[in-house]
This record gives sequence, structure tokens and C-alpha cells, in this order.
Amino acid sequence: MPQELTTALKTAKDIEKQLVVAENRLAYIQEETKRLTTTRDSIQEEINKKSADYDVYIGKRDADSKKIRQDALDEQSQLLKDKTEFQTMLQAFQKERQVYMESKQGFENEKKKNELDRTNIREFIIAVQRACSVIGL
Repeated sequence: MPQELTTALKTAKDIEKQLVVAENRLAYIQEETKRLTTTRDSIQEEINKKSADYDVYIGKRDADSKKIRQDALDEQSQLLKDKTEFQTMLQAFQKERQVYMESKQGFENEKKKNELDRTNIREFIIAVQRACSVIGL
């Protein structure tokens, strides 16, 4: 029996050592779990914060993009309006220019006619003067 008692005590001591090792492992694992949980929570908070910041940034960029797009559309419509107005003015100018060119051409024709009349009158005067000098007047 003493040998059985020794074996039992030895087994009890081995079990106690294994229990202490297991308790130490459990404590270490609990501490590591707590540390990793804290780290995970802080990383999740940072992810949530960055996601919220990103959503705000994207919202702002989207609003800016829509404003720029609307400004471009407004400017395009204003340019089309200005273009139409300019084309109307250009057509009016072209009509005025055409009238002016016709008037100028009429003036040039009248001027040529007057020059021709002057030349004819001069030639008539010269012819009359020659006739008078031939007749002796």
C-alpha cells in the first residue's frame, strides 16, 4: 500500500502540476483574449470613424460634382442663348451690310453716270467752241 500511496501522491502531484499549468495557460489565454478584444474594438472604432469620414468626404465630393455639372449646364444654356442672340445680330448686320453694299454700288453707278455726263458735256462744249471758231463767231 505504501507504494500505491506513493504512486497516488505522485499522480496527485502530477495532476496538480498539470492543473497549475492549465490554470496558467487559461490565465494567459484570458489576458491575450482581453488584449486582442481591446485591439479589435479600437480597430473597429477607427474603421467606423474612417468610414464616416469617407462617407462625409464622398458626400461633399458628390455635391461639388453635382454643382459643377449644374454650373456647366447653366453656362452651356447661357452660351446657346448668347449664340442665338449673336446669330440674330450677325444676320441683321449682314442685311445692313448687303443694303450698304447695294447703296455703295448704286452710288458708284451714279458716279460713273455723272462722270460720263460730264465727259459728254465737255465734249459738247469743245465741239460747240470748235464750231464757233470754224464759223467765226
